[in-house]
Amino acid sequence: MNDLGHIIQNEWLALPQRFPEIQLDEYIVMPNHFHGIICLAEANTVSDPIADAKTKIGIEVSGAPPRPHPTLGDIICAFKSLVFKRYYDLIRQNNLHKIAKCWQRNYWGRIIRNNREFDNIRHYIVMNPEKWAEDSDNLDLLLTRMTERKDR
Repeated sequence: MNDLGHIIQNEWLALPQRFPEIQLDEYIVMPNHFHGIICLAEANTVSDPIADAKTKIGIEVSGAPPRPHPTLGDIICAFKSLVFKRYYDLIRQNNLHKIAKCWQRNYWGRIIRNNREFDNIRHYIVMNPEKWAEDSDNLDLLLTRMTERKDR
């Protein structure tokens, strides 16, 4: 894994600290893309333990209204922004001559509706590195194919 891959992995693993409403599941950092499963809490399942304790003993709780749950878009936006910032900082601090672009616009999300889908997607993520050998974006594969064509 290169520097960008390590940044992606570190920021992914840090997401629950920023968003305690989520749990991370299977993920994989690939040479040109990333797969990961984020489990979102139901809107009424995450609570503030201090506010809950004060309520149970009859103390009035005041202050800011409860924070709304983040959307998947909020989480992905934060993730991609943090990765970009860390990557850009790495490039600047080390005088690297690289382009800082590291993400395509938007993301592809899917709601996992049952355990069978969940298991299938986990399996897909785990097996993804084995498919890299045939990926059309794999430069090694492209070079091999070009060489084979020249030899014909």
